[in-house]
Amino acid sequence: MSSITLRRCVADPKTGKTFYDHVVDDGNALGEFNLACHEFGVTFFRDEPIGKGNIFYHKAEGAPFSVNFIAEIGSEAQGTWMASYPKKTPPLYKLPYKDGNSKSHRMVLALRCPTDAPTELASTFQNAAAVYDTLRAADEKLEADNNESFEITHCVECTGDSVKDIVVLARLEPTYEVPYANDTAPSTPRTPRRRVSKVASTGAAENAGDTEMPAPAIKERKIGDTYPPSVLSDHRGPCFEHDKAVVTQRDYTDANGNLIAPSELYSTLTEGTLVLVTVYFATYVMKDLKTDRGDPQVDRKVYHLIIDKLKVLDRGNGEPWDPPVPTMPERRTYSPGASPRKRARDDATDAAFNNFGKGAAQAPKRRRTGGR
Repeated sequence: MSSITLRRCVADPKTGKTFYDHVVDDGNALGEFNLACHEFGVTFFRDEPIGKGNIFYHKAEGAPFSVNFIAEIGSEAQGTWMASYPKKTPPLYKLPYKDGNSKSHRMVLALRCPTDAPTELASTFQNAAAVYDTLRAADEKLEADNNESFEITHCVECTGDSVKDIVVLARLEPTYEVPYANDTAPSTPRTPRRRVSKVASTGAAENAGDTEMPAPAIKERKIGDTYPPSVLSDHRGPCFEHDKAVVTQRDYTDANGNLIAPSELYSTLTEGTLVLVTVYFATYVMKDLKTDRGDPQVDRKVYHLIIDKLKVLDRGNGEPWDPPVPTMPERRTYSPGASPRKRARDDATDAAFNNFGKGAAQAPKRRRTGGR
């Protein structure tokens, strides 16, 4: 029996309830604020597109669609990506990562059904994942009505018939932000000061009275605090040239209610960690795309489930994420005069080319007319 199963599935002798029993009770208490209770077109609807096609969603009464979801963090193989850079290395000409070209980077949590979850909790997870199906089904009908075709990036993947085969790909808020010109970045929390109590009069201390003395440095975290990207252990090397970009303290808390600093994400959000997340859908529609050479590309539609808030309910059993420091891709070099790409030659074709006209009669020389 795994350590997770022991902690979550064994009943407390005093209460007769397991850890999961309490999670189920708290999940039911969420009511309409539980993702599993919703259906697109019934309880939430599309906003008007922003810009070229960014779509967010709202509830029936008009409030932004933001709900809660209980799940367990999955493995890297399932889709979790905890690193300061994208999983897919971009072409060399798009490197290094700078303020402008890395603002869209988000870490990804592959959320799965909790380990050995009781039936009610597993059903709630499955129903929550199915909410995306209601959204996608409505979009498919809309695309058919408008004669549109897209390459789709899903936020829910299912590889089989079991709830264990469902993975919800949820993205954290952007890793990097570039403050406005009037902001100061990065900010550092103020060092608290304390008043030193009076000491019995002895010599010079007699006239010291109440004195303001700096206290030892105490890191009091606040949501919105900013830090240099170097606090992330893999933010090193020539792939990064951030200037004003910062990483921001988000509303992510551990099981004790303490804010999880950006530098602690890799060691806290490990595989197997049970989390409560506040999430919202975002759909990005990209039309009339072109390659770097100007060739047209297929239209794309990307679905994201974005984590606004996160609370750890129980620790996982996975090792801390340890992404390697990224390296620049090798630049291809060519010898002077060499063809960029060589291909095999057809000797028979070359021979036919070289022998062209040799077997035919020579054309008669033209006679001169007049003169000598």
